[in-house]
Amino acid sequence: VSYEDNHDPVYVLTVKGISGGHSGSEISKEKGHAIQFSIRLLHLLIKNKVDVRIVELNGGLKDNAIPRECVTMFASETSVEEIEKVLDKGFNNLKEQYQYTEPQLTIELEKTNAPKALSKEDTKDIVSTVYLCPHGFIAKSIEMNGLTLISLNNGVIKVSEGNAEIRYSIRSPLEGVRD
Repeated sequence: VSYEDNHDPVYVLTVKGISGGHSGSEISKEKGHAIQFSIRLLHLLIKNKVDVRIVELNGGLKDNAIPRECVTMFASETSVEEIEKVLDKGFNNLKEQYQYTEPQLTIELEKTNAPKALSKEDTKDIVSTVYLCPHGFIAKSIEMNGLTLISLNNGVIKVSEGNAEIRYSIRSPLEGVRD
Protein backbone atom coordinates (compact mmCIF):
# COMPACT_ATOMS: atom_id res chain seq x y z
CA VAL A 1 0.00 0.00 0.00
CA SER A 2 1.15 3.52 -0.62
CA TYR A 3 0.29 6.84 0.93
CA GLU A 4 -0.60 10.11 -0.77
CA ASP A 5 -0.61 13.66 0.55
CA ASN A 6 -3.81 14.54 2.36
CA HIS A 7 -5.41 17.96 2.83
CA ASP A 8 -8.89 16.77 3.85
CA PRO A 9 -10.37 16.33 7.33
CA VAL A 10 -9.43 13.13 9.14
CA TYR A 11 -11.65 11.12 11.48
CA VAL A 12 -11.05 8.40 14.03
CA LEU A 13 -13.77 5.74 14.11
CA THR A 14 -13.63 3.51 17.18
CA VAL A 15 -15.71 0.35 17.53
CA LYS A 16 -15.69 -0.96 21.11
CA GLY A 17 -17.71 -2.54 23.90
CA ILE A 18 -17.53 -6.02 22.39
CA SER A 19 -17.20 -8.96 24.75
CA GLY A 20 -14.51 -10.75 22.74
CA GLY A 21 -13.15 -14.10 23.85
CA HIS A 22 -11.11 -17.04 22.64
CA SER A 23 -11.91 -17.91 19.03
CA GLY A 24 -11.82 -21.65 19.72
CA SER A 25 -14.59 -21.67 22.32
CA GLU A 26 -16.55 -18.50 21.56
CA ILE A 27 -16.72 -18.20 17.76
CA SER A 28 -19.92 -20.26 17.42
CA LYS A 29 -21.86 -18.04 19.87
CA GLU A 30 -22.90 -15.28 17.41
CA LYS A 31 -20.72 -12.72 19.19
CA GLY A 32 -19.65 -9.42 17.73
CA HIS A 33 -16.25 -8.86 16.18
CA ALA A 34 -14.69 -5.37 16.23
CA ILE A 35 -12.67 -5.79 13.02
CA GLN A 36 -15.63 -7.16 11.08
CA PHE A 37 -17.90 -4.39 12.42
CA SER A 38 -15.37 -1.72 11.43
CA ILE A 39 -15.04 -3.21 7.96
CA ARG A 40 -18.85 -3.37 7.62
CA LEU A 41 -19.08 0.31 8.51
CA LEU A 42 -16.28 1.28 6.10
CA HIS A 43 -17.91 -0.81 3.37
CA LEU A 44 -21.23 0.96 4.01
CA LEU A 45 -19.55 4.36 3.76
CA ILE A 46 -17.92 3.43 0.44
CA LYS A 47 -21.17 1.89 -0.86
CA ASN A 48 -22.95 5.18 -0.04
CA LYS A 49 -20.39 7.17 -2.07
CA VAL A 50 -18.63 8.62 0.97
CA ASP A 51 -14.99 9.46 0.30
CA VAL A 52 -12.90 7.14 2.52
CA ARG A 53 -9.11 6.92 2.51
CA ILE A 54 -7.56 4.92 5.33
CA VAL A 55 -4.77 6.54 7.31
CA GLU A 56 -4.49 3.75 9.90
CA LEU A 57 -6.52 0.69 10.80
CA ASN A 58 -5.75 -1.20 13.99
CA GLY A 59 -7.78 -3.99 15.56
CA GLY A 60 -7.21 -7.11 17.58
CA LEU A 61 -4.28 -8.36 19.61
CA LYS A 62 -3.97 -12.08 18.74
CA ASP A 63 -5.09 -14.09 15.75
CA ASN A 64 -6.86 -16.60 18.03
CA ALA A 65 -8.87 -14.00 19.98
CA ILE A 66 -12.12 -12.30 18.96
CA PRO A 67 -11.23 -8.57 18.79
CA ARG A 68 -12.96 -6.30 21.31
CA GLU A 69 -11.91 -3.01 19.73
CA CYS A 70 -10.90 -1.62 16.36
CA VAL A 71 -9.74 1.91 15.56
CA THR A 72 -9.83 3.30 12.03
CA MET A 73 -8.36 6.65 11.08
CA PHE A 74 -9.54 7.85 7.68
CA ALA A 75 -9.46 10.99 5.55
CA SER A 76 -12.57 12.23 3.77
CA GLU A 77 -13.71 15.22 1.76
CA THR A 78 -17.33 14.25 2.51
CA SER A 79 -19.14 16.36 5.11
CA VAL A 80 -19.10 15.10 8.68
CA GLU A 81 -22.92 15.25 8.68
CA GLU A 82 -23.09 12.77 5.76
CA ILE A 83 -20.48 10.51 7.38
CA GLU A 84 -22.41 10.50 10.67
CA LYS A 85 -25.70 9.79 8.87
CA VAL A 86 -24.29 6.69 7.16
CA LEU A 87 -22.48 5.51 10.30
CA ASP A 88 -25.65 5.92 12.38
CA LYS A 89 -27.53 3.71 9.93
CA GLY A 90 -24.80 1.06 10.04
CA PHE A 91 -24.48 1.22 13.82
CA ASN A 92 -28.25 0.85 14.29
CA ASN A 93 -28.18 -2.23 12.04
CA LEU A 94 -25.37 -3.75 14.11
CA LYS A 95 -27.11 -2.91 17.41
CA GLU A 96 -30.29 -4.59 16.20
CA GLN A 97 -28.49 -7.69 14.94
CA TYR A 98 -26.33 -8.07 18.07
CA GLN A 99 -28.68 -6.67 20.72
CA TYR A 100 -28.54 -9.83 22.84
CA THR A 101 -24.88 -10.82 22.46
CA GLU A 102 -23.25 -7.36 22.41
CA PRO A 103 -25.42 -4.93 24.42
CA GLN A 104 -22.38 -2.73 25.27
CA LEU A 105 -21.44 -2.12 21.61
CA THR A 106 -20.61 1.52 20.85
CA ILE A 107 -18.96 3.53 18.13
CA GLU A 108 -17.25 6.91 18.39
CA LEU A 109 -16.25 9.36 15.68
CA GLU A 110 -13.69 12.05 16.49
CA LYS A 111 -11.96 14.59 14.27
CA THR A 112 -8.17 14.68 13.98
CA ASN A 113 -5.63 15.35 11.23
CA ALA A 114 -2.99 13.48 9.25
CA PRO A 115 -0.72 14.59 6.41
CA LYS A 116 -1.01 11.34 4.44
CA ALA A 117 -3.68 8.77 3.57
CA LEU A 118 -4.02 5.74 1.35
CA SER A 119 -5.52 6.14 -2.09
CA LYS A 120 -9.22 5.41 -2.59
CA GLU A 121 -8.21 2.31 -4.58
CA ASP A 122 -5.95 0.88 -1.85
CA THR A 123 -8.61 1.63 0.76
CA LYS A 124 -11.29 -0.10 -1.30
CA ASP A 125 -9.00 -3.09 -1.90
CA ILE A 126 -8.33 -3.56 1.83
CA VAL A 127 -11.97 -3.10 2.83
CA SER A 128 -13.23 -5.40 0.05
CA THR A 129 -10.68 -8.11 0.84
CA VAL A 130 -11.64 -8.33 4.51
CA TYR A 131 -15.36 -7.83 3.79
CA LEU A 132 -15.44 -10.71 1.28
CA CYS A 133 -13.19 -13.18 3.13
CA PRO A 134 -14.98 -16.03 4.91
CA HIS A 135 -15.07 -15.47 8.64
CA GLY A 136 -16.46 -17.03 11.79
CA PHE A 137 -18.17 -20.33 12.46
CA ILE A 138 -18.12 -22.49 9.30
CA ALA A 139 -19.14 -26.06 10.28
CA LYS A 140 -20.06 -28.14 13.31
CA SER A 141 -19.70 -31.83 14.07
CA ILE A 142 -22.63 -34.09 13.32
CA GLU A 143 -21.08 -36.70 15.59
CA MET A 144 -20.40 -34.58 18.69
CA ASN A 145 -23.01 -32.01 19.67
CA GLY A 146 -21.55 -28.53 20.11
CA LEU A 147 -18.13 -29.25 18.59
CA THR A 148 -17.00 -26.63 16.11
CA LEU A 149 -15.27 -28.42 13.23
CA ILE A 150 -14.20 -25.43 11.14
CA SER A 151 -13.85 -21.77 12.01
CA LEU A 152 -11.89 -18.76 10.78
CA ASN A 153 -11.05 -15.76 12.92
CA ASN A 154 -9.70 -12.45 11.62
CA GLY A 155 -7.88 -11.74 14.85
CA VAL A 156 -5.56 -8.89 13.85
CA ILE A 157 -5.54 -6.11 11.29
CA LYS A 158 -2.91 -3.40 11.09
CA VAL A 159 -2.62 -0.85 8.31
CA SER A 160 0.01 1.83 8.86
CA GLU A 161 3.29 3.17 7.52
CA GLY A 162 2.83 1.59 4.10
CA ASN A 163 2.08 -1.92 5.39
CA ALA A 164 -1.13 -3.91 5.58
CA GLU A 165 -1.25 -6.96 7.85
CA ILE A 166 -4.38 -9.10 8.07
CA ARG A 167 -4.06 -12.22 10.25
CA TYR A 168 -6.50 -15.11 10.42
CA SER A 169 -6.61 -18.16 12.66
CA ILE A 170 -7.96 -21.27 10.91
CA ARG A 171 -9.23 -23.81 13.43
CA SER A 172 -10.20 -27.40 12.88
CA PRO A 173 -9.42 -30.76 14.47
CA LEU A 174 -9.35 -32.11 10.88
CA GLU A 175 -5.84 -31.76 9.51
CA GLY A 176 -6.99 -31.73 5.87
CA VAL A 177 -9.13 -28.65 6.46
CA ARG A 178 -6.16 -26.58 7.68
CA ASP A 179 -3.96 -27.48 4.68
